[in-house]
Amino acid sequence: YGSVLQKLLEAKIIFSTDRNENGSHKKKNAFVRGCSFPDYAEMEIWPLDSTDGAPVRFGFPAINELAFEMKVEKMMGSATKSVKKTKAPTKQVQENPFVYEIVSLQDVTEEIVNAEKDAVLFISAPYCKLCRAISPTYTRMARVSMEEEGSDLFFAKASSAGKEGKQLTFTLNVDSVPTFILFKKGQKYGEPFGVIKLPSKKLDKAIEYLISGKEWDDTIVGMETNVRRTKLK
Repeated sequence: YGSVLQKLLEAKIIFSTDRNENGSHKKKNAFVRGCSFPDYAEMEIWPLDSTDGAPVRFGFPAINELAFEMKVEKMMGSATKSVKKTKAPTKQVQENPFVYEIVSLQDVTEEIVNAEKDAVLFISAPYCKLCRAISPTYTRMARVSMEEEGSDLFFAKASSAGKEGKQLTFTLNVDSVPTFILFKKGQKYGEPFGVIKLPSKKLDKAIEYLISGKEWDDTIVGMETNVRRTKLK
């Protein structure tokens, strides 16, 4: 066949046959058919990479490399799904200068527990009419305590709504609103209790005990007639 044809035959770009489009020939026992110039040019200009034992052109990944990359991508994909990216919680914008808005249990930990504050926490719910009624008076109490009495007592308010609110009320053992919880140097002081109006003798006495450093007195809870409050949903 000659060196060129032999090379093309070995590369399977052309192949031999005993006939061509005109039929067989008694003086020839081999014809060449199926020549592809693009295949020939590719073979000459873009040689094969035989390192992987497969007909792969230089510059393309070999079969074992592709299999390895697919395995790594699968592993990394599983790892990405198992480790969810969490956004850092954003701080609530405080609109009330006298009452701090608690959004989550983390806020209680950061603003009260870790800060070791003496604090009053008012827990409400969006559907609680009584909570809405006493909220302005609670703000007034906080303002008087800060501006007129010069007290360091920390006044805060939290809602039981949403996932964060449910977690907070569950942890603090609150099942009805309005509820007040006191903290002494960051630690829970006494038991959660409810009031039906503000000002409240019960809340005033509890704050008095807290500020003076007295031990909690369980009789404080029974100082006022306990009207049925709103059960949490």
